[in-house]
Amino acid sequence: MAQEQPLHLPVPQDPRLSRLVDEISKNPEQDRPLQEWARQLGMSERSLQREFHRETGMTIGQWRQQFRILVAIERLSKGMSVTETCFAVGYNNVSAFIKAFKRIVGVTPTEYRTDLSLSFAG
Repeated sequence: MAQEQPLHLPVPQDPRLSRLVDEISKNPEQDRPLQEWARQLGMSERSLQREFHRETGMTIGQWRQQFRILVAIERLSKGMSVTETCFAVGYNNVSAFIKAFKRIVGVTPTEYRTDLSLSFAG
C-alpha cells in the first residue's frame, strides 16, 4: 500500500525564487530545463538549487511535483477527467501521473474522484 505524503508548499522569500515559483504556478504544464531557469534568474544552476532547497526544504522538482498534484486535485474536484488533468498539469504519460498521484495522495486519481463524489452524496 502506498504511503501518503503530506502536501506542503513553502513559498521562497528570495525575489528571484519567487519569480520561479510564480512562473511554475502560472504554467504547471511547462517543463523548462533548470539551466534555462538559472540563466533567466541570473544564477548558476547550483546556486538556484541550493537557495531553493535552503528556503523551502525541497528540491525544485519536489516542489513542482507537489504543486502539480495540488492543481490536479483542484481540477479533478471540478470534474476534469484523469487524462485531461494529466496533460493539463504537465505529465506526458497517464500512468506516470497516476503513479505520482497515488504516491503523494495515497489513492489513484479515479479513487480520489470516487471518494469525493461519495462524500458529497453522503
